[in-house]
Amino acid sequence: MNTKVSNKDWEEVLFAFKNKEYGAYKSRKKLNKILLFATVAGLSLAIAAYLSPLIYSWFKVEQREKTEMIPVKLTTQNELMTPPPVLPKEEPKPPPEKISAKVATKRFVKPEIRPDEEVVEEELPPTLKDLETAAPSTKNQEGTANILQEYVIPVTEPEPEPEPEPEPEPEREVYTHVQKWPKFPGGDSAMFHYISKNLQYPEAAIDFGIQGMVFVQFVVTKNGLIENVEVIRGIGGGCDDAAMEVIKKMPKWTPGFHNENAVAVRFSIPIKFKLDD
Repeated sequence: MNTKVSNKDWEEVLFAFKNKEYGAYKSRKKLNKILLFATVAGLSLAIAAYLSPLIYSWFKVEQREKTEMIPVKLTTQNELMTPPPVLPKEEPKPPPEKISAKVATKRFVKPEIRPDEEVVEEELPPTLKDLETAAPSTKNQEGTANILQEYVIPVTEPEPEPEPEPEPEPEREVYTHVQKWPKFPGGDSAMFHYISKNLQYPEAAIDFGIQGMVFVQFVVTKNGLIENVEVIRGIGGGCDDAAMEVIKKMPKWTPGFHNENAVAVRFSIPIKFKLDD
């Protein structure tokens, strides 16, 4: 006895007493076709997914092979460093000269008294009738008679006056004898105290045992300033420079006076260099 039941028979038995118009019956009838379609579709999608990179690369290679090569010209460094050509500079054209119409003029200058035999007819002043069609001037000239519109009275610009030369400064008079001598602030004792305090004994003079008197001459201006410092008798060894340096650094003096006026006075003082025993 064959107990094997096919799917078709099994479906008939399963739905023998049921409504076959129900959807489940139809679905089970088409189950094999649906499974087959799903299997084929799934395999197709899997194969397409697997082969898609290969297909894409194949199209890419084919497209790359069809790409047109465009030649490119490279510019060398020397060409880049070459400066552009200098275009010739066009000089600006001068504006056209404006030609104005000439105006008729008659010579009319200041009359001079002369003897009758020296009077020249051409030098006679113009009449009023002549001046109706001509303008007065220093010479006779033919031209338009419309003097009211065309004639422009020439204006001569005055020559600039020469600049006056600067007056030379008068030479400063330096007095050697005055009624009132210049004075150091505080007097002579304060001056010699200032010198002894600020005078630097040169090391070279100390090493060689140089000592003595240096006579320094200078000018006290009318403003009390010290100028033109110089040594008129020195001893060397750097003592001369040291003496001038201490004089140049002196504060402002009271100027000397002569005839009740402050004047520049030449002054001289001795500065003593002495080594301690």
